[in-house]
This record gives sequence, C-alpha cells and structure tokens, in this order.
Amino acid sequence: MSSELEVLITEFEAKKTDEKARLEALRQSFAELEARILKLEQDQSERETKKNRKFQTKCIQIAKEILNEEPMTEYRAPF
Repeated sequence: MSSELEVLITEFEAKKTDEKARLEALRQSFAELEARILKLEQDQSERETKKNRKFQTKCIQIAKEILNEEPMTEYRAPF
C-alpha cells in the first residue's frame, strides 16, 4: 500500500516539475511576444512619421512649382 503511494507521489512530483518547466517556457514565450509587439508598435510610429515627412516634402515641392517661389517652411515665429 505504501509503495503505491510512493509511486503516485513520485509521478505527481514528476508531473509538477514538468508543469513548472512548461509554465516557465510559456512565460518566456510571452515575454518575447510582448517585446516583439512593442518593437512593431515603435516601428509603425516611425513609419507614420516618415510617411508624413514624405507627404510634407511633396506638398512643398508642388507649392514651389505652382507658385514659382520659395515656400516658407519656418513653423515658428522668428522672434
């Protein structure tokens, strides 16, 4: 009877160890996914900024060609 209990305890301890290792692997995977998500979000915001800059440059070029004069690109008052 006690040998059966010892076998069951050993099996449960082995399962517990396996589950702990699995849980740790899941935590690590989750941390890696969070890092990737943060990087993608940062990359997207950088792409938006670059896209806006390209659009702004195109608008300035169009205005320069239509008006035949140098556009004012200062955004702040000179004082």
